[in-house]
Amino acid sequence: MKRLIVSLLVLGIIYTVLRLWPSSVPTEPPSFFSSNSFDVIAHRGGKDHRPENTLVAFRHAAAIGATVLELDVHLSADDKLVVIHDDRVDRTTDGNGLVAELTLSELKALDAGYGMAVGASYPYRGLGIGVPSLRSVTDEFSELRFVMEIKPNSEHAAVRLCEFIIANEISERVIVGSFHTVAMKAFRAMCPNVVTSSPTLEVARFFVLHKLGLTHWYSGEGMTLQIPLAHFGLTVVTPELIADAQENGLKVHVWTINDGETMRELIAWGVDGIITDVPELLQNIATTDDK
Repeated sequence: MKRLIVSLLVLGIIYTVLRLWPSSVPTEPPSFFSSNSFDVIAHRGGKDHRPENTLVAFRHAAAIGATVLELDVHLSADDKLVVIHDDRVDRTTDGNGLVAELTLSELKALDAGYGMAVGASYPYRGLGIGVPSLRSVTDEFSELRFVMEIKPNSEHAAVRLCEFIIANEISERVIVGSFHTVAMKAFRAMCPNVVTSSPTLEVARFFVLHKLGLTHWYSGEGMTLQIPLAHFGLTVVTPELIADAQENGLKVHVWTINDGETMRELIAWGVDGIITDVPELLQNIATTDDK
């Protein structure tokens, strides 16, 4: 019993020291966040408004005032960066097969408006909406910022995206993320000056430290926590976690939020941005509530 009491006292002392240890001073936020304003982030361009990950969707998002375009990046058979979510074209286009087995020309020729229904109709079929190259998106929307997700678990895809960002001088307008450790590690190694979001393990580490009151011990390469409201039934986003993240120099983006009530609550909690399929609704709420 005596040994147990001593052990508990030692643990208590260690925990107290860790809690009281001076916090590190957050670094100056990168240029991506220079405006310090709330971001309306159009998920796949706003996939409930227009065919996802297409120029038509991105044009609509830009027109209604979205500040950031979220998109997904794959590599074509001829090693071109293309914007599409799935590793196959079957769900969103009139074609079939793997993205990686089709050339850029073949992908552009597909009907990327084919899969989007509006009620019982398919109004975007046959309008010449193809799978866009990444270059066509970044060239057209040169005033907007981007959240880009590397979809393949591939070092090569990460390197190609890094090369593209550097060559096109858009480093300050991009956040790059991936659920894949291999891709994320390769991208960060080659593009250390580009803002990245925190992958799953970094988010989990921050969440645990937050629950322990020890987030000043957190270290991670990501500058943003792009997180869901809950995960496996566990509440992730709270006002306390948002404040904790921001005190440690992290921005918080919550995905994928499509109802107005939750949007208003998150804005009131102070999130830095919301990723949504309905950017028009979010833009209206953010603009109205700001007045």
